[in-house]
Amino acid sequence: MYPIELETNEMIEIVDEHAKLLEDGKEKEICVVITNKRFVLCEDGNKKMDSKEVLRIIKAASYLPNYEKLLEVELSFIDRIEDNKYILKNGNYFYLNSEIIYSFLKEK
Repeated sequence: MYPIELETNEMIEIVDEHAKLLEDGKEKEICVVITNKRFVLCEDGNKKMDSKEVLRIIKAASYLPNYEKLLEVELSFIDRIEDNKYILKNGNYFYLNSEIIYSFLKEK
């Protein structure tokens, strides 16, 4: 399912499988998983392939996502969020468009 091994006393709190990550001026659909300890960005490896080839192989059946981790940080490592810009404590940042994730983190 998701490429996360939960630690003792860790549980998934929210998931958004349709979040958009801004990369090189383009939006890319990713999955965001937030546990009570970590923030994880995942990409479906199947979406990297040519969609016509995928349809030919699976013959229009639905396929299971094959998530690969893009980023994993402790929740406490997120310094602040400003207009979809998620700024980490080390100064790095990324742009994420997800109202679900934004609202959830603002409440914490």
